[in-house]
Amino acid sequence: DLKRSHELMDQMIEHKIDLTWSCTDHASSGISRDPELLKKMKRAGCHQIRLGLESANLEILKNIRKGVTPDQVIRTCAMIKKEGMKIVLFLLLGLPGETKETMQETIEFAKSIDVDYITLGIAQPYVGTPFWDYLIQNNYLRTKDWSQYDPTKLPVYNYPHLSGEEILKAHYRGLRSFYLRPSYIIKQG
Repeated sequence: DLKRSHELMDQMIEHKIDLTWSCTDHASSGISRDPELLKKMKRAGCHQIRLGLESANLEILKNIRKGVTPDQVIRTCAMIKKEGMKIVLFLLLGLPGETKETMQETIEFAKSIDVDYITLGIAQPYVGTPFWDYLIQNNYLRTKDWSQYDPTKLPVYNYPHLSGEEILKAHYRGLRSFYLRPSYIIKQG
């Protein structure tokens, strides 16, 4: 609710509420698309905004009905950066339609835009979700042992064209290639 958000920021600023805070938003329609609100958020103590994209591949985004595009994220990130706030971008590997090429596309996208941090998890299926149903219907699920469901470990599924091991390797490669770039390291110093 943009009106309510403006009112809250106005009150925090007026009453000099001394808080450092962050929030999570949606790049397609959220608060981070309102330049005036972003200015107020910064003045009210917001230091970081987290955005979910999941994948940089349009077909995968369509498959999961994400409702956001990489272009929207690029524009939103530029607006947030203009106000001097940090950005965390949430990404996932292993979603329906994933290939070696789409994983690399997502990793390269993360490195190409001005974000401060990424999370690069491995998609996890949960009972009752469309992703779970997709894996069950196609017989891609390897196990129902919940102790193995971890977004930083070997996926509990294999695709015919992409194994869990390949997804896990891309996960590690993506994190290393994002965080160990000389330009990123220098920026942190």
